[in-house]
Amino acid sequence: MNYRQVVPVGVPLTARSRIDEVDRRKAFVSAELYDAQNTVLADANGLMVQLLPGQP
Repeated sequence: MNYRQVVPVGVPLTARSRIDEVDRRKAFVSAELYDAQNTVLADANGLMVQLLPGQP
C-alpha cells in the first residue's frame, strides 16, 4: 500500500480495483483510493493465488 496523500476519516471515499493479469492460478491485482475531488489518496498492488484442493 502506498499512501500518496493524507487519508481523511469520516468522509466519503471511493475505492477502485481491477484484475490486471491472470496467469494460471495467479491473479495480479491493483487498486486506488480516491477522495471526492477524484484525487488518488493511496494505491496498492497484490498477487492473489488460488489454492489447490486440500490446501489450507
